[in-house]
Amino acid sequence: MFKAAADSLPYGFQATAFVGYNDYRNEMLNAIDNVTTKKQSPNKAFPVAAKKMRQTISQNNN
Repeated sequence: MFKAAADSLPYGFQATAFVGYNDYRNEMLNAIDNVTTKKQSPNKAFPVAAKKMRQTISQNNN
């Protein structure tokens, strides 16, 4: 569906969507936001986010 848009830019790409992708992506972006706004250190934010992201994948891997 979005392949043409992704292919129209030399730096464009389309992420592979899967059940739970929205939750997975939101968790990743929240961690990045927390680090870039200095609300959390990378050493704290990323391991917690990674754990939640793995849980999202396992919960939706039916």
